[in-house]
Formats: sequence, C-alpha cells, structure tokens
Amino acid sequence: MRKVLFVSESSQPSGLPLNGSEQQFDFLHCDRFSSAFADIRRLQPDAVLIDCDRQELAAFELCYLIKSETGFNHLKTILLSSSTEA
Repeated sequence: MRKVLFVSESSQPSGLPLNGSEQQFDFLHCDRFSSAFADIRRLQPDAVLIDCDRQELAAFELCYLIKSETGFNHLKTILLSSSTEA
C-alpha cells in the first residue's frame, strides 16, 4: 500500500479519504509545518500533498526542503490551494 502524507495546518482535513476507505493508499496527516519534514523522514511516504492556503511561505519552504534533500528529491510533491484568486 502506498503512503500519502497530507500536510495542513487545519486540524480536520476534508475531501481526502483519511479514514482508510481507499485501499490503494494509506493517507496520513501532519498538522504542523514545523514537524512535517521530520514526519517525512520517519514515515517515508510515496507522495506528499501540501496545503498552501494558510501558510503559503511555509508550504513553499517545505517543498524546497523536500526537493533539495538527496534522499527525498524523488518524492511526488503536490501543492494544493482552494483559492480562486488569479
């Protein structure tokens, strides 16, 4: 089963099957940007979804950390936003 880590400052992520209802993926949640990189090291996810609505700068910094780290630069990393502003 593939692990997907969802990083979001919100305590209650919505729209993702974090309850294990999807059998192909194990969705994990990290609710602090400050501990996200440590969680990535510990959990070894196959992909990282980063919510950049509330902490845009922290989201980009986390993405930069992931892509600059030799052991993790292969990770599929997706930045998510619900903003409709252009």
